Amino acid sequence: MWSVIGYILLALLGLLLLILLMPLYVRLRYREELVVCVHVLGIPVYRYSSAKPPKQQEQKTDKPVKKKTTEKPTMLNDLSVKLKTEGVRAVVDEIASLARIVSGAARRVFRAVTVDRLQLELVIASADAAATAQDTGKVCAVLYPALTTVQSVIRIRKRAVTVVPDYLGEKGRVTADVLIHAVPIRLVWAALCALVAYMAFQSRKSTNTGEDAKNG
Repeated sequence: MWSVIGYILLALLGLLLLILLMPLYVRLRYREELVVCVHVLGIPVYRYSSAKPPKQQEQKTDKPVKKKTTEKPTMLNDLSVKLKTEGVRAVVDEIASLARIVSGAARRVFRAVTVDRLQLELVIASADAAATAQDTGKVCAVLYPALTTVQSVIRIRKRAVTVVPDYLGEKGRVTADVLIHAVPIRLVWAALCALVAYMAFQSRKSTNTGEDAKNG
């Protein structure tokens, strides 16, 4: 009896580990509308399109409309209370600690992601040829340094980025085709590390609060 349950648990654990080790591919395409496709082993598991669905007629209802009550985030309330009780220095230290946790998690996620293909084409056009030339220069001055910064953080295997001025056109356009992949277990590991760091931060904060209450 227990051996059968043990074999079933081991099989489920092996299946879960196999799923976490399978590369997850995400393809983003943009040409007047955004299309996102998620594939696992070549099998599509999710698809999103920004194309607007056909409008449906709204049915009239006599039910009264309830007003939504907006609640402030708990973290902002904590920071507000800390600012009043402990001063600016304590708030700055807490924000810095949270920023370190977020930046560490972001670095792990970026290391886990690989861009297999990055194709981007921007056609710059306006009514005036001089304005088109100026806009092209501005776009290049911002785009290529940004891509260099991104490539220093995320692995990009193939990159084809072009900025083309269209002196005869009146409207620019953007075409993009991006294929990225990641191993889910590395993303899970990044999330677990961030969770452990955040729990340790909360534990230190509660300890310091308790000591301040005793001293007060």
